[in-house]
Amino acid sequence: VQRQVEEPRELLLGLLERRHVEQEFARFFDLSLDLMCIADLEGRFRRVNPNFSRLLGYNEEQLTSQPFLTFVHPEDRQQTMREMERLSAGGDVVQFRNRYRDARGNDHWLEWNARAVPGEDLCFAVARDVTDRIVIEQQLAAQEVRERAILDNTGAVIYVKDLQGRYQFINREFSRLFNISVADAQGRSDFDIFPPAMAHVFEQNDRAVLDSRSTLKVEEIAPHPDGPHVYLSVKFPLFDAAGEPHAVAGISTDVTDRIWLKRTADELRSAKEVQRRLYPRETLELPGFDIAGSVSAASQLCGDYYDYVARPDGTVTICVGDVSGHGLGPALEMVETRALLRMLLKTTQPLPAVVGTLNQLLCADTPESSFLTLFLAELDPVRRQLHYIGAGHDAWLFRTDGRVQRLESTGMVVALFESATFPLSESLVLDGGDLILICTDGLHEAMSPDRELFGLERLCEAVQRHRQEPAAILIGELFAEVRRFTGQAPVRDDMTAVAVRVR
Repeated sequence: VQRQVEEPRELLLGLLERRHVEQEFARFFDLSLDLMCIADLEGRFRRVNPNFSRLLGYNEEQLTSQPFLTFVHPEDRQQTMREMERLSAGGDVVQFRNRYRDARGNDHWLEWNARAVPGEDLCFAVARDVTDRIVIEQQLAAQEVRERAILDNTGAVIYVKDLQGRYQFINREFSRLFNISVADAQGRSDFDIFPPAMAHVFEQNDRAVLDSRSTLKVEEIAPHPDGPHVYLSVKFPLFDAAGEPHAVAGISTDVTDRIWLKRTADELRSAKEVQRRLYPRETLELPGFDIAGSVSAASQLCGDYYDYVARPDGTVTICVGDVSGHGLGPALEMVETRALLRMLLKTTQPLPAVVGTLNQLLCADTPESSFLTLFLAELDPVRRQLHYIGAGHDAWLFRTDGRVQRLESTGMVVALFESATFPLSESLVLDGGDLILICTDGLHEAMSPDRELFGLERLCEAVQRHRQEPAAILIGELFAEVRRFTGQAPVRDDMTAVAVRVR
């Protein structure tokens, strides 16, 4: 009798316990913050918790009445089927991600963990909506791609080394300049890549950054195929979450050209000052005449030349020359021309012989493509007479009666043909009030922003407007009018002018 009573009682207790477990499971299933489901291995949901409906907008009947691939993003269906095959073969699915499309057409990234029930055509799966995480990951990945593109396309050398000086990262410019791939650089030190002396300096600078825990700006030397280059390196520590340095990062910019340009600029400034002192420092004091000149260079150095030289016979030679081109080369030729002319004009040789000797000497020294236009005006202050040689160079004589007489070239340019001759002009008598202008073509060939030439007509008109002014003021006004005409247009040639007023 006791057995008959206890067996139904135990059965009842078992049923009650099972029902309690099922109720607890259902409660856990429904209250879980994750998406939980039971699915068969044929690809249908058997049971889903309410979170599926809340997320996807379908009720349970809609979700369980058709294959769940219906709700999977078309691009993810094939991979989802492969994961189902894994479950069917007894494997687990861990952190598998695919996209489900909700009733409104929006996609949600779900991350799945699933396991099949042994001996049954079922699996239990838990999913978590990781859409926000995926978006952040995609944004971070895109940002990393952008940053890598920036680092790889900059002209600077960028790198990161660990505390032992081993490279953790190099950019493309580092790889290109020092002929080492990104992969090969990983784990190597400066001593594996650079000459020992240079590597030792790099190591010392890195150590200074770590010891000071601050940024260091320093010049460093690195090898290049054309010789050592100077880099301006900015090195700084990288700190971990605990605030301790764990690496040294560096951005190194090749400043070799910049240093060379600065050195060149300094040298050019010195050369410009030397050249400036070669021009007449004061106006020429000659009884009966008011003489002044000026020069304006198109670049740091000038290929134009002017000078006043007193000759042994009491005459004064006014020299204006224009070496072809402008810049350093023509400036050097100008200096040589000045030195030779000063020496030759101190002799008693007649002016044609002086220019002939100058021509032969310059032909031997200057490049074949270079030449010099030259105007030498020989003034006799006692007789008030003018002789001149124009070697491919003209001048203008403004008479008191308003006539403008062009003093045309008497021969070819200097330094082109060694056998060239340079005839002397006939004597010209100068009257009080006459004005001689000798200038280089940089004035009348100056261009406006619209590429219009200043021209000889404007030049002569400007002289007529200011011819009553002292020679120095007249020259200043000429230069000012040319500059106003050219405006913001680039200066293309040197400008030189000498004015001789007869009192």
